[in-house]
Amino acid sequence: MAAEARATTRKPAAGQQAVQDDELAQMRAEIAELRRQAAEARQERAAIEPVPPAPLRPALPVSPADPDILGIPGLKPLRLTTDDDDKPVTRHPLFYIDGEAVTIPDEVSSQVTVNYLRIIGVDVDNEVGRGQALVAGQSYLLREMLGDDGYRRLCEYKPLKQQQLAWIIETCTRVALGTIEIPKA
Repeated sequence: MAAEARATTRKPAAGQQAVQDDELAQMRAEIAELRRQAAEARQERAAIEPVPPAPLRPALPVSPADPDILGIPGLKPLRLTTDDDDKPVTRHPLFYIDGEAVTIPDEVSSQVTVNYLRIIGVDVDNEVGRGQALVAGQSYLLREMLGDDGYRRLCEYKPLKQQQLAWIIETCTRVALGTIEIPKA
């Protein structure tokens, strides 16, 4: 057994070692060439297809005159107003019932998202309570997203399948949480 172990760990002969070294050097040269070609291709693509700049965060309403929060330089309190409450909301069809669109807003109020998270985040000790909180949150979110009329029409649509309802709930949730953005017209 010890002889077999020694036989498998033998070093290659000098000629074999030279061949292996040559093959290794050739492989390294090929890898270097492939890397060079990939870098050239990236540069060519960059020249043809410029990468769009990352979207900038919208400027938030702060006043430079306000004191810094917690003494952190540049961290200012937000100045929120209710002036935007009457801004018209653009809506987009989410689904149709008998050819009539049921729509969702292209911008979901952060208040809706926060309330949804508050409802589903109720601290309960059991699965039943968590399930009830989730259903209550989904019901709230659907009513807010679809509007009273759209929510009523959805509730009254008897042929609604579980898979269809799950898709509607998931889509509304993803839009409200910002994981899907509705393109602006």
